[in-house]
Amino acid sequence: MVAVLLLAKRYDPLARNFVNIGNRFASEETVIAFLKERTARFTDY
Repeated sequence: MVAVLLLAKRYDPLARNFVNIGNRFASEETVIAFLKERTARFTDY
């Protein structure tokens, strides 16, 4: 299910179920930004 949500770019359900260990992220929006950053397309060097 995680892969399907990532492929569909549905970060909101992923952020709702994100385990925020140590309260590193202040809000759901910061979790969404983190997920988008970590799943961004990369290029070859």
